[in-house]
Amino acid sequence: YEVEYENEKVQIKKITDNGTFDIAAPMPAFTQILYGYEHITTQNAPYMPGVVLQTDAKDFFRAFPKRNNGLFEHF
Repeated sequence: YEVEYENEKVQIKKITDNGTFDIAAPMPAFTQILYGYEHITTQNAPYMPGVVLQTDAKDFFRAFPKRNNGLFEHF
């Protein structure tokens, strides 16, 4: 998906599978980034299992900074 933010407006559109992207992440990694579980940056994100960066994705990581929260996995 391509997501654009501007003045509180969000535009989301699906792109083709062969389109370029900033970041690809499996759901566990995406959840950790989205909820700010750790301080994820362009430097350390590629070390997360399954994460692929094709650009520096600075805007993406700026949108999801580290937050104080409780993200827990239960077994």
